Amino acid sequence: LVSIPNGAEVLAFLKFENSTTPVEEQPDVEIIAVGLGPQADRGYGVMAEGLKASIYEKWLKPLESEENSTLLLAISLLHPKSVGFAELRSANPLDSPKLTANFFKEPEDVEMILKGIEFITKLIKTPPFKAVNAEFHDIPIPPCEKFQFASENYWKCAIRTFSLSFHHQVATCKAGSEHNSVVDSKLKVHGVK
Repeated sequence: LVSIPNGAEVLAFLKFENSTTPVEEQPDVEIIAVGLGPQADRGYGVMAEGLKASIYEKWLKPLESEENSTLLLAISLLHPKSVGFAELRSANPLDSPKLTANFFKEPEDVEMILKGIEFITKLIKTPPFKAVNAEFHDIPIPPCEKFQFASENYWKCAIRTFSLSFHHQVATCKAGSEHNSVVDSKLKVHGVK
C-alpha cells in the first residue's frame, strides 16, 4: 500500500433511485475501498478523529491480530443536506472559531448512507467476495449493542457513532441583504464595525 495514494485502492460512485441530488449526473455517495482497517495503526487515526478509546478497545482492537485481513469500505456522502456553521467564539481575534458540524441533522443524510450500506451488503455476497470469505466485522459497536446486528436501527446507531468528516470541508458564504448573508452590498461584513 505504500505506492497507493492514501491507501484508496478502488473508488465507486453511486447514484441511487429516487435521488434528490440536484444534478442528474452527480452521484449521491462515493465508496472508498482501502486495504487497511482502522485498526492498522492500533487505532491512532480513528481515536485522533474522536472515537473513544473504550469503543476502540471493545470494537476494533480484536482486528489487530495478524490472522485477520481487513478491507475497509468507507461511504462518503457527497451532497449532505445537513449544514453546519462557524461562529466567532469571542471578540478576541486569536480565539479559535466555534464550529458546529450538524452532521446528520437532516434524516435524508442518514438514509443515503443506509443505501450505501445496502449496496455494500449486496456487494460482499457476490462471487468474488464470497471466494475470499468476505463478511462484516460482526462485533457490535458498543453504543449500538442494544440493536440486532446489521438491522436498520443498528446501522443508524453505527452511522451516528462512527462517522468522520475526511477533512474536506468546503463552503460558500452568502453575500447580500438576507439575514444569513456574510457581507452587505458594499462587501462590509455584517456585525463588524
